[in-house]
Amino acid sequence: MENKFCKNSSHNPCEGFSPRNSTSQNEFSYYGNMLKNPEKYCQFILNAVNISLFELDLPSGKISTTPDLFIKRGYKLEEIPKDLDSLKKFIHPKEVHLIDKALEELHSGNSSASFEVRVKTINGLWKWSRVSLWVEKRDPSNNSLKLAGIALDITPLKEKGKQLKTKERYIQSMLNALPDMMFVISKEGVCLDFKTADSSKYSVRPEKIIGKKLEDAVFSEKGFLNLKKAIAEVFETRKLKTVNFWLKTSLGMRFFEIRISPIDNRKVLLIARDFTRQKKVQQKLAKLNKLRKLLIESTNDILSAPVETNPYQLFLEKMADTLPEIGRTTLLLIMGENLKIAASTFSSKLVSITLPQKLLDLYDGVEPCVLEFAEIAKYLPDDLLKAIEDEGIAPTDNLLLVPVASEENVVGFLVRRMKKAESLNEELKEIFALIASQISTIYKRLQLEDALRKEHKKYKYLATHDALTRLPNRRNLEGRFERLKLSYNRFAFVYLSLTKFKRVNGAFGHMFGDAILVDVAKRLVNLLGSKKGICRLEGANFFLMFPIAGKRQIEEITKKLKTAFAEPFRIMDIGITLTPIMGIALYPENGSSFAELIQNAEITAHAAEKEGKELLFFDESTGTDLSRRVFIEQELRKALNEEEMGFSLYYQPIVNLATDKIAFLEALARWNHPEVGYVNPNVFIEIAEESGLIHSLGKRMLDMACEQAKKWFEKGIQTPIFINLSALELHRDDIILQISKSLEKHNLPGTMLGIEVTESAFVKDPESAIRKIDALRKMGISIAIDDFGTGYSSLNYLRFMSVNHLKIDLSFVSDLKKKIEDSSNKTVAIIKSIIALANSLDFSVVAEGIETDFQRQFLKKLGCNYGQGYLFCKPAEAKTIEKLLINDFRSEYPVIS
Repeated sequence: MENKFCKNSSHNPCEGFSPRNSTSQNEFSYYGNMLKNPEKYCQFILNAVNISLFELDLPSGKISTTPDLFIKRGYKLEEIPKDLDSLKKFIHPKEVHLIDKALEELHSGNSSASFEVRVKTINGLWKWSRVSLWVEKRDPSNNSLKLAGIALDITPLKEKGKQLKTKERYIQSMLNALPDMMFVISKEGVCLDFKTADSSKYSVRPEKIIGKKLEDAVFSEKGFLNLKKAIAEVFETRKLKTVNFWLKTSLGMRFFEIRISPIDNRKVLLIARDFTRQKKVQQKLAKLNKLRKLLIESTNDILSAPVETNPYQLFLEKMADTLPEIGRTTLLLIMGENLKIAASTFSSKLVSITLPQKLLDLYDGVEPCVLEFAEIAKYLPDDLLKAIEDEGIAPTDNLLLVPVASEENVVGFLVRRMKKAESLNEELKEIFALIASQISTIYKRLQLEDALRKEHKKYKYLATHDALTRLPNRRNLEGRFERLKLSYNRFAFVYLSLTKFKRVNGAFGHMFGDAILVDVAKRLVNLLGSKKGICRLEGANFFLMFPIAGKRQIEEITKKLKTAFAEPFRIMDIGITLTPIMGIALYPENGSSFAELIQNAEITAHAAEKEGKELLFFDESTGTDLSRRVFIEQELRKALNEEEMGFSLYYQPIVNLATDKIAFLEALARWNHPEVGYVNPNVFIEIAEESGLIHSLGKRMLDMACEQAKKWFEKGIQTPIFINLSALELHRDDIILQISKSLEKHNLPGTMLGIEVTESAFVKDPESAIRKIDALRKMGISIAIDDFGTGYSSLNYLRFMSVNHLKIDLSFVSDLKKKIEDSSNKTVAIIKSIIALANSLDFSVVAEGIETDFQRQFLKKLGCNYGQGYLFCKPAEAKTIEKLLINDFRSEYPVIS
């Protein structure tokens, strides 16, 4: 086979050629040698073009073929088919009939035939081949005896063609999806080609436009001149050009964006996209933006207009002058608490008329809509209906209703009379929505200004009055005094203080206390007939100022005050009696200025309280005590900010009455001022509570007690130390953490510390107090309730308290012998009740103020567990107490120091 297709030839095709360089010489020699060997040359050609040659003997069906095509498909030489039937097994079943058809055509007399088939590879894949056959030998009857052929691998061409078809479909899909019209225009203006996704839109079909001019087939002559100029310019400049035109079409005037791109010097591509809708939206937006600007300018003018003018009427009139769409429009708004006609473009008579509130309720939440006037008319009163009909509005008229909202609540409506055959289009709806929105802005602004005026009036009132009692404040009263001085020569200034109020406030809470203060204010106003001369200062302190003729008049008023306060104040069925302490200063005898007079009256009230009096007139000597209290507060504040300022703890033993041994110690605060000397604890502790310094003072005393307890603990002395905790300290949120940190700081077990709290500390917030007591008990700290029997506590809470001791107040123990001898005195019964109550609750009892052996023996006999007082030991410094603890103190040897 190979010899047949590649015969030897003596001709050397390389003759006459000479190489140009050494490399070319080598290549030339290679190809020259190849040409001298025809078989090798033929094989080179076959490999280069990927073809196979074959012969088919028709009578026998045998095939002779070059192996290249099959070897490249992975077959071995022995697997190459040798006959036609074997060959057909390598052909795709769908193309086998093409072989038979070609053979039939050649047998019928055709000289050649060709077809394309898929040939299976060794891997089971299919590769395309183009087969060409021709007759090489016929018998005398002209029947084909031998065929020759060529099989060419066309798989890459097929794949390329497939890719091209896919890309063509993709491009076609993209073109079909575009809303554009695409024209190929000649230099003469004739349409050579046309394509569009929707040819029905402008009644334009390719067959109607190709070969015609654009102005004849698509666009009218009017407005087309500019487009023709643009096309001519592109032919001249050979550059892309984009233009925008309004052009007349079968659908009327349409706005197009047209891109003109040169193809060659005789043709351009014209792509036209209809932007009419966008253009109209753009024009509408421009109009609305212009309207917005007008609305803002109008609003600013209206809000700066005089207060007496109707801002809504001004606004609506200004809109009507500028916008013809406004027409006959009325504005309904909530004005105050009523729905009213706030403005009208066609009738000032209707303005300020009140409308039924039901209208607002019926159409609350409605979108802008058109309804018949008759729908609204049935809710209007007859006189209003007549007034509206007099203005030319008939029941058959249609009305545009646009809600006006403020903070998402409908506060009114814009109502416009619609013209006959007029419909509600989007543009009209948007115009009125904008106007309604701006009216809402004006409404909110005016509402805010009104609220600010009221707030200003309120704050002006609060600036001169007490917020709780509504009485004038100090500033107000001072102004009144300055005015009244011009008419009166003498005044009485009464500083009225309810000294026990703080205790009531602590026991029942601030809300209860506030209710008491309001009642106090009412009584004072009723007494004086007016609140103009009454002022509430801080807390439960009031100030009265009134012109007088003489002291007798003052005595009459103070007498009435005492009588008024004799009646209990009843809040929530609880009766509280408060005794007023009054300090009186006179003008001009006790001062010339308001500040001086009020200060002198206050000093006098404090002096009266100290002396146990209810009423006291100012004397020069009464100012001294107040000055001392101010000095102590200042020094106390300074002392708490420094380490060494004379603070110390004294300790008083609490003795077990059964064993006569010291069971506990109570730590008592002492202050030895470097300049003043010893300051009474009752004084500086009271001042600390009043000034808020009690928290700092309590923390200092806690740390000092823990430090001392730790020293004794390390010496083997394990006597717990009790410290006093005020009600204010107990109710601090961080008090448990503060105590815990102090114990941790000194590495002291909780069993070495005890806490004394007064009975009244549980009254204000018993649940909170109980929780805190429980937390302290869990730390191992002992709890004692001090001054038991003197407070306001509920015995009901005692059963929930994890306390260890009840301390009987010294007021029950003092003069005990006399109280026992007085059969009418109930002191002994109270002491017995406290001890019995403590025993039933598993509490121990400590009696304070034991100064005689009789008291000790009597209380011990009643079952009292512990005693504290001068009989055993006065409060003493730590070193003195330490000696007693080391020497195993017994009460038979009292230390009176």
